[in-house]
Amino acid sequence: MKIKIGVFQAIACLVILSKWSFGQDDVTRIQELLAKAQKVPAYQCDMVTSSFIVVKTQPTKSAPPAMSKIWRKGPYSKTDTDFGYAMVTGPDGAYDYFVGKDQYSRHKGSFGPPLTEFAPFVEDKNCKLAILGNEAVNGMNCTVVNVVERKNPKPGVSLSTKYWIWKDNGLIVKIEQTIKNGHTISKMLTEAKNFRFGDIPDDVFAVPKEKVVNNNSDTAPK
Repeated sequence: MKIKIGVFQAIACLVILSKWSFGQDDVTRIQELLAKAQKVPAYQCDMVTSSFIVVKTQPTKSAPPAMSKIWRKGPYSKTDTDFGYAMVTGPDGAYDYFVGKDQYSRHKGSFGPPLTEFAPFVEDKNCKLAILGNEAVNGMNCTVVNVVERKNPKPGVSLSTKYWIWKDNGLIVKIEQTIKNGHTISKMLTEAKNFRFGDIPDDVFAVPKEKVVNNNSDTAPK
């Protein structure tokens, strides 16, 4: 369950774990690359998140991989996990959906686009950035960027994140987060796969009013 919860923790924590510091040339290159995602047609993909604990040289999976699906169409997006939780976002805001209760509630806290496009770190300069080069991921040619936190959460602990950004359209197709604490290294790896481009029915993003709880009428989905 820990790694499954980590899927959405990763989304929320990317603001913290992916702040860049770079020269103007790098800023321009990355901004131009990520801007391509704004013009991408409707798409859906599968996402797999795994975590590993490495003690010295012996890697161990801490939990089974967490699976999720992403749909994206204009201002609408939906992320559906394999542990009974989904999030739907649109012009009216974001809603959490719980399969067991078959209910929606307005999402509390910040939210953004799906993980494949979540890049609020472009203009933040609190961390060190290095463009490592190019690498193919599942047949997708990517620019690889490494981000290292300047301010560590506590002595002896360091955070770093790598992003693989698809050159064709600016989508983020792979993220590797690493936390080093002494000889112990914790890693979380997220990969987006099986991209399908084409129209998506509007009802995929529908939030039925009758299933929304704890919601003010003026913020209910239309």
